[in-house]
Amino acid sequence: LTAIPSVSVTALLPGEDSCIVYGTHPVWYHMSPLEAVQQAEYSLRESRHQGQSTNEAAEEAARFVVRTVRERARAAGEEAEDVTVAVTAFNWTKVPDSMKLAREMSRAYRAQFDGVNFDK
Repeated sequence: LTAIPSVSVTALLPGEDSCIVYGTHPVWYHMSPLEAVQQAEYSLRESRHQGQSTNEAAEEAARFVVRTVRERARAAGEEAEDVTVAVTAFNWTKVPDSMKLAREMSRAYRAQFDGVNFDK
């Protein structure tokens, strides 16, 4: 077993990006990064609607993604061992107008590094 991390750079957009999902290999084998974020965002919305704190909601979102991965693995007749997920949830408050420039700069930064592979 050799652990080689996959590293990427992404500029976050305050008020738009709600979370980051970290996961072990089985997560990415059974779902795309976009789908993992969508699953986590769905769970975050539901948990926050129920009055959970940001930390509690992030923990529940991670459990939700793990359950989804394990269900998919079982449906494919596979074992779902070593599935680990961590979710960092952002609790953005109202984004001031001054953040408009920061958002544009973040978008430009994202475009600059789109498709760059840092794993080399």
